[in-house]
Amino acid sequence: HNFISILPPDMRSSDVKWPANSDRWMSTFFEDIRPEHLLLVPLLEKQFGRQLQRFDEAQADAIIDFLVDCNNRPEEEMLYVNCVAGISRSGAIVTFATDIFNLNKDKFRKDNPYILPNNLVMQLLKDRWNKRQK
Repeated sequence: HNFISILPPDMRSSDVKWPANSDRWMSTFFEDIRPEHLLLVPLLEKQFGRQLQRFDEAQADAIIDFLVDCNNRPEEEMLYVNCVAGISRSGAIVTFATDIFNLNKDKFRKDNPYILPNNLVMQLLKDRWNKRQK
């Protein structure tokens, strides 16, 4: 089994101890900022008194590397991806994986009917993937 856990940045320093990243586990920390939130980010940062952690190229590359490694294993692999709500950040990563590796999209959608992939996460993953393919 392989696991990607997506968490808000403030959980990085919490009392919860996340497993160390390995070839089977990856924890990454970023906010669930969607396109409709972009205009609100400065206001939210002022309200929270901190900069919000956006999904970035380094995180996209790390996730792509992890997914490629999982896909290249000779044995069949199960991938679990979770985030706080299990709807948009994790949904974007699994939707990306189903697109890139030609996985069963119908089964994924049937098993996860409430997924609303985060478009910013999806777009950055696709951009970084396409850059690698050139």
